This record gives sequence, structure tokens and C-alpha cells, in this order.
Amino acid sequence: MGLVKEEDRFAILTDIQGLEDHLGDMDFKVAGTKEGVTALQMDIKVAGVTQEILRQALQQAKEARLFVLSEMDRALSEPRDNLSPMRLACLPSRYRWIRSER
Repeated sequence: MGLVKEEDRFAILTDIQGLEDHLGDMDFKVAGTKEGVTALQMDIKVAGVTQEILRQALQQAKEARLFVLSEMDRALSEPRDNLSPMRLACLPSRYRWIRSER
């Protein structure tokens, strides 16, 4: 989600390509499932982001999230039996501070 704001006027952009990251006044990422939001991330470049702006951004994000999830479900409604040979592999790290065991 992105925001373009000028004085009291604003427009909230729904964009999954990331153009609003650099060009907009707010970058707002919302991740989740059909049941709800699981993560939020927001960068604000201007003052004056109101509750109404956030409310509208969350509503647009919900509609976009549900649309994307329904398209994903149409393409692949259940997990495949086999993993792709292109799956990610876990590689050992030589740096202790990167490892999860501390």
C-alpha cells in the first residue's frame, strides 16, 4: 500500500510491485491469511497520517489480500505431494552471529 498526500488531500495506492516504496509518502505492507492480518510494516515520509488514512489503507489492504489469496487458491488449491527440485536449501553458516542457536 502506498500514500500520496498533499495538504488535506490524499490517495491510497494498492500496488504489489513496490513503486510506492520510493515515490510515495507512506509505504505500508500488510501480510496475512483469510482469517486476518499476521504482520504489518510501515515507513512514513510525511507528518499527518490520520486514523482515517490508516483505516482506509487497512481496508484496501484487506480487499487486495483476499483477492490475491483467492487467485492463489484457484491456481493451487492444495499442497503438492512432492517438493520442487528448485526448493530452498539450508546452508550452514560460518558466522556464529547468523546462526539461530546463541
